[in-house]
Amino acid sequence: MIKKKQYKIHIFFILVSLTLTIILFGAENFKFTNISWITYHDTISEQIAWKFFYNDAWHFPLGKNPNYGINVGSSMTFLGVPLLSFIFKIFNNFLPNNFQFFSFWIFLCFFFQLLFSYLIIYHYTRNKKYSTISSFIFLF
Repeated sequence: MIKKKQYKIHIFFILVSLTLTIILFGAENFKFTNISWITYHDTISEQIAWKFFYNDAWHFPLGKNPNYGINVGSSMTFLGVPLLSFIFKIFNNFLPNNFQFFSFWIFLCFFFQLLFSYLIIYHYTRNKKYSTISSFIFLF
C-alpha cells in the first residue's frame, strides 16, 4: 500500500512533468486536437499511421494496419506507440477526428523517467532528498 507521503512525490513528479512538457512543446501543442506541430517533425509518419489505424476496423492480428503502406500494409507494433494506439482506438467513437496523443506520450515519458529513477535510487539509498535530486539528473 502506498503511504500518504509517497503520494506527494508522485504529484510533484506529475506537476514537474506537465510543466516540462508545456515548456518544451508549448501549451497549445499539448492539446489533444492540435496536430499542426506534428507536421514538421519526424512524428508525421507516426501520426499518419495512427490515422489509418484509428479510422480502420479491427483486424487480426491486433495492430494490423492493412491500409497503411503499399500493397502489404504494416503493423502498429512497428510504428508510433502501440499501447496508446490500442487504448485510444477503443474510444474512437468518442474522440475527435484530429486526435493526437504524442504530447501525452512525451508527458508520460518524462513522468516515468522521474518516477522509476527515483524508486530505483531510493531502493538503494533510502534517502528521499538524494533520490529526488538524482532522479532529475536522470531526466535532464
